[in-house]
Amino acid sequence: MYTQEIGRKFLSLYNEKTGGKISALEFFEEEFFPVLYDSEDHLQLMQVTNSSFFQKISKKDQTDEIRDSVIKKDRFLNDVKEVSIGEKKISGAVAVGFMAGDIDKGTSGQISSIDFDLSEENILYSWFGGALGVGFGGGYDFLFENEELLWFIFEGWKFYRKFLNETSKAKGRQIETWNGLWVCHGLQYKNDLSKAYDQVLDHINSDHGIQGGLIKLNRPEWSEQIFSLSRYLSSIENNELIYGYSYGQMNKTLGFLHLNLDKVKRMPELFDQLLDSDPELKRSQVKKLEEVYRTHFSIEKAATIGGIGVKSLKPKDLYKYTAGDVRNNAKKVPKLDKEEKRLTFITYLTWIQAMLNNEDTLKLSEEVAEALIQFQGKENRLRTRIKQVEELWESRNRQQLIDGLSAILEEDSSSAETINKTVEQLMTSIPQDMFRLFLTLVKFKYHYYQSN
Repeated sequence: MYTQEIGRKFLSLYNEKTGGKISALEFFEEEFFPVLYDSEDHLQLMQVTNSSFFQKISKKDQTDEIRDSVIKKDRFLNDVKEVSIGEKKISGAVAVGFMAGDIDKGTSGQISSIDFDLSEENILYSWFGGALGVGFGGGYDFLFENEELLWFIFEGWKFYRKFLNETSKAKGRQIETWNGLWVCHGLQYKNDLSKAYDQVLDHINSDHGIQGGLIKLNRPEWSEQIFSLSRYLSSIENNELIYGYSYGQMNKTLGFLHLNLDKVKRMPELFDQLLDSDPELKRSQVKKLEEVYRTHFSIEKAATIGGIGVKSLKPKDLYKYTAGDVRNNAKKVPKLDKEEKRLTFITYLTWIQAMLNNEDTLKLSEEVAEALIQFQGKENRLRTRIKQVEELWESRNRQQLIDGLSAILEEDSSSAETINKTVEQLMTSIPQDMFRLFLTLVKFKYHYYQSN
C-alpha cells in the first residue's frame, strides 16, 4: 500500500538528513514509538483501528516493572513478526492502510491476489507513512512525496507530543489533523519551529471543538491549506502527485491526483492588488486571502474535476452571478454595501483572473467595462442604455456578445477601438470554455466601477 512507499521514502530522507544508516526497526524504537505511543492511551498521537496499541492488557500480563505502553509495543512487534513469517494474516491492524484480515469485513474490497512483500521493515514503513498523512478539511487525508514537506511534518510530531503533554483534557490520536494544522498555520515559519508551534497553538486556542469533555482539534478549510502550500513550500512542483484516502472502520480512497499550484501561487498577489485599489477597504485591517476564501466544492468533489488547483478552488456562490447563463439570473450582481461582501466579491475577481491567467485579457476586461460605463452615461444615465448593457450579461456564446457590442457601437462610436479589439480577442484569443469567465469579469468590473 502507498503508506509503505511513503514510509520507505521518508526513512531514506531521515538517514540522508542525519547522516545515519538506521533500519526501520531502529527508527521505530528510537524515534517513532517514544513520540507517538509511549504514553497513556488517550495521549497517543495516532489511531490505527484494532491495532495492538488499542487493545487492553490483561491483568496477568501487567507488571510494575514495565510500562503498559512498552508491553503494547512488544505485543505489536510480535504481531509484525508473525505476519512477516506467514503465521498471521496481514490486515490494517498490523500495517497501516492495508485491507481487512477477513473477506467478510467492511474493508475486504482491498484484498488482492498480489503477493505483497510483508517483511518487518515494509510493515513498519506503513506506520511511518501513515503518521505523515496530512488531514484536509472535508475528512480526507493526503500523502505527499515532497521531501521538504515530509521533513517539516516529521518535525511537527514532537510539537504535537508537547501540546498533548502540556494541555489538560486534550484529545489525542489526531495526528493527521495535527499535520494538517501544522502545514496550514506553521509552514510559514518552517525555519523557526518554535514560532511555527506558537502560530498553530494560537489557532487551536481560537478554534477547537469539545468531544467528551476533551479539547478536539478542528481541521482547517482545505482551501486554506492549499494556499499555505502554494505560498510557503519552496520546493513544490507545479504538478505534484498526491494520494487521498480515509482510513477507519471503512477505508475510502480518492486515489492518486495532481496538485497544480502554478496558478494558485498568483492568487494571493492578485487579491492583495485588488484590495490595495479598493477605496472602501483599509489594507492594514484586512485578513489574508486564505482567511476569507470559501470554496464551492468539497474536497471530495474537487478531487473529481481534474486534480486540485485553481479550477477546484471556485469560490462559493459565484454561480449565482455568473454571466452567460439565464438560468442563473445573469443580470444579478453581488451587493457591495458591507466590508464582508466586498471581500467576498474581491475573492470572485481574484479567482476569475487566476483562471483567465492572461494579462492582455484582464486589461481588455477593464477597458470594456470602462467603455460600457461611458456608453450608458456617467451623470445622466440613460435607462435604455443601461438595459442594453445589462442584456450583454445574458449572452450565451461569443457571437451573441459580439452582436450586442455591435449594437452598442452602432449607437455610439466613441468606444469603437475597444469594441473592435474585443471582437478580435473573442474570435482569436479567448477560448469558448473561458468565454463565460471573461464576460463575468467584464460584468463584475462594470459593477465595481459603478459602485466606486
